[in-house]
Amino acid sequence: MSRRALLTAALAALALLAPAIALAQTAGHDVETRVTALYTDAYRLAKRGIDVSTVIHELDKALKLARRGDVEEAQRLLDDASARLQQLESGASSTLLRARLEKFLAVAVLAAIPVATYLLLPRLYLRLWYKSRRRWVVEH
Repeated sequence: MSRRALLTAALAALALLAPAIALAQTAGHDVETRVTALYTDAYRLAKRGIDVSTVIHELDKALKLARRGDVEEAQRLLDDASARLQQLESGASSTLLRARLEKFLAVAVLAAIPVATYLLLPRLYLRLWYKSRRRWVVEH
């Protein structure tokens, strides 16, 4: 085969593959844009104290898949991550309220320990002292 025919065949193949390559690059760029948007949403939730580690892991996997060329699987993972983020966002207020209540109760219990010790320890000591010596007889 001559050089000219080989060059013509290579150019024809490139012309046929150019739209597919451009489409794959555009799809990959769309995935990266969507990952960025979802990561921003996850960051906002994480700043509020919500655990978004699984979502971040899915976003990382989707980005790696898109860079390898598996755009469809990346889109599916992004859909799952988006749904999970919406679910976390809808339950964020109750989760934050529960966390704040737990912290408040822990502080209240820790603050009550010294007060309870101050009030109850002398009574407990006296009760034990009286019970241990109630059979004693005092003689004059």
